[in-house]
This record gives sequence, C-alpha cells and structure tokens, in this order.
Amino acid sequence: ASNVSVRRGGAHDVALALQILNQSYRTTSFTPDWHAWKHLECPFGPSRLILAEVDSAVCGAFFALPWDYRLAGRTFAGARTVDGGTLPAARGRRVLGAMIADEVGRWSSDGSPGVVVATATDAARRSHVRNGALALPPLRYGICAPPLTRPARVDRDLDALDSYVFQEDGMGTAWTGASLRWRIDQRGGNAYEVVTLCRADGPNGLAYRTTTRGRVSIVIPVIMWGSQ
Repeated sequence: ASNVSVRRGGAHDVALALQILNQSYRTTSFTPDWHAWKHLECPFGPSRLILAEVDSAVCGAFFALPWDYRLAGRTFAGARTVDGGTLPAARGRRVLGAMIADEVGRWSSDGSPGVVVATATDAARRSHVRNGALALPPLRYGICAPPLTRPARVDRDLDALDSYVFQEDGMGTAWTGASLRWRIDQRGGNAYEVVTLCRADGPNGLAYRTTTRGRVSIVIPVIMWGSQ
C-alpha cells in the first residue's frame, strides 16, 4: 500500500518488535532471551530489524538473519528473512511485502551480491513472488523406520562439532563448530544431542533431537558428517 513506510529498527525497537510477533502468532514464545540467542549471537552476524509503519504507527516487524553459504570452495554472504509479523488491523495492506522489498533492495548483483531465502507460508510466498522472488518446490519430508544395521558404539561429545567438514557437493550453509553450537542452543526451544562413532575412518558426527508420536520415538537429524 502507498501509505506503508519502512524503516530500520534499533535496539530500542526490539521490545515492540517482539510484542508484534507475539500478537501476530498469538504466542508468548518471542522473548528477550530468545531474541538474544537467535538474532544477536548468531556467528554469521546480528540480524537487521525492519519495521513497517502505517499512519506513523508501527504495525509490522521482521528480522533479516545474516547467513553464510559455500559453493565451489567459496564462502559468500546471504540472509534469511525470518520471524516476521503484521498486526491484525494492518493485514491485507501488503505490509510484509514492503518490509521484504526493503531487505531485498539492499542486495545487488554488482555492489552487494548474495542470496536471500525464506521458508514461507502460502500467503508469505505470494508476497515474496510479487517482489520478484523465485518460488522453489515445497520441501518434502517423511518418517520411516531406520534400516537394520550392526549396532555401533558412540560417544556423546559436543566438541565433535569442531570436526565438522563441509561436503563440497553443492551449495549449502557454511557451518562451523561455532555456528553449529549456536544452531542447537536450547534457547531455540529444543534439546539436542551430539554423538560421534567410537571407531571410524575419520572425523564424524551427528547432531540430532528426539521427539515422540504416540508411543513411537522419532530421531530427527539436524546435520551429519564424516564416516557413517
């Protein structure tokens, strides 16, 4: 909408942004502690806070989280547009689209190349496409029983994250030991384990969490590397 204005937020705007997110999602999970973990302590850099105003009143907020990628032996910058919301009274006025456009506009193929990605709801996806984004096919996942294999002994060792080695088979997140520690921090709302094989041909590891569905225990891998 023509009367939507966008500005960058500062530290003094964080409390208001968290309030908007909590109202938008009808939750109380967006807390200062959560914000400190996800948007201040990320090893890729602190997030940019972007605010939208209608008639001089802040009605939308979202965070652009810096994100480093690797491809063909090179590391390059990018961002993930995450944790955004619009107050109910301002919905339907393309507030989210205005904020996303502001973030995308700071990147350019010549002066500041990078990749901006988002895992979006259907409504957010339509807004991104209107701003020139490429919509990829939906992510698919499944649950299955693991194959029967010979049991192996493992050690639970958080320091195994420091042995992570990027597999150069395409583009992916430029993970390091520090960024993986940040990724599995319990302030994200889940408890994770890190294990490594006691006997293997080289450095290896698996970071995962567990959940249950009925009486079934489910293992959800986050990342794995090395000899499996």
